[in-house]
Amino acid sequence: MQAKIGNWTDFVAAAETISEKTNGAVALADSLGGLWQAYACGRTTPWVKDNKLQIDDFCKDYAETAKKLWDCGGVTKNSQWSDAAWTADGEAGNCMGYFVSTWGFGGFALDAAGGKEGKGQTYGKWAVCQGPTQYFWGGTWIVVNSKTDNGEEAQSFIKTATVDRAAMKEYATKKPEYVNNKTIMEELIGANTVMNEVVTKNFNGQNYMAELHENAKKINFKDLITPNDATIKGQFTDAVKKQYLEGGKTWEETAEAFKDQVADKLPDLDWEE
Repeated sequence: MQAKIGNWTDFVAAAETISEKTNGAVALADSLGGLWQAYACGRTTPWVKDNKLQIDDFCKDYAETAKKLWDCGGVTKNSQWSDAAWTADGEAGNCMGYFVSTWGFGGFALDAAGGKEGKGQTYGKWAVCQGPTQYFWGGTWIVVNSKTDNGEEAQSFIKTATVDRAAMKEYATKKPEYVNNKTIMEELIGANTVMNEVVTKNFNGQNYMAELHENAKKINFKDLITPNDATIKGQFTDAVKKQYLEGGKTWEETAEAFKDQVADKLPDLDWEE
């Protein structure tokens, strides 16, 4: 699959082919939410610069890519995480691929989409590939209040969770998760460690952490993270779906709606009169 979906142009082409060959019955991508999570990691401009919202060509490119997939049935209309059909379509073979986090590989996502062992027609037929772009999912920020009365305990927790090699290795194997320590992950991957037996079987024995490791090495978000990103991204995806995909508005109209929504949420940014 990697050869077919190695960039977004190829991804759309593959989705259109799948839709054509199946009369629209099979989607390549699981949801707009998942699609955006991956696509967003290709952004090279911060959402806010000099206290002004940045709406660049990247935003338009995403909207156009999403529309092509939406119109041909290349992405399902399911809401990620909340719709029962989101995982049911994978289990039934109506959705070929999922953009999920590493914690999505467990029972809440791909385990459900693949069905349980001995049940579900797609169990054991899944695999992980690099996809059109490298991406990460989530962002857990640990912040200590300057007025805390247990600073030593807070420091110990942060050190254990982010620096202590033994603790991170234990977490990586028992959780299991991809932890923020390249040396530890290389050690575990090199030993072909089975992180999660159920997930490994669903991936037909694939050492899926090796794929995650290659992906993680390419991620670079230097100077791209700003304080209100979550709010802005939420308004952007909302505007694209409701205005551009469902409402049939032009890109210019969609961009203006997005700007108005952000202005309502973040009035302290600089806005033109």
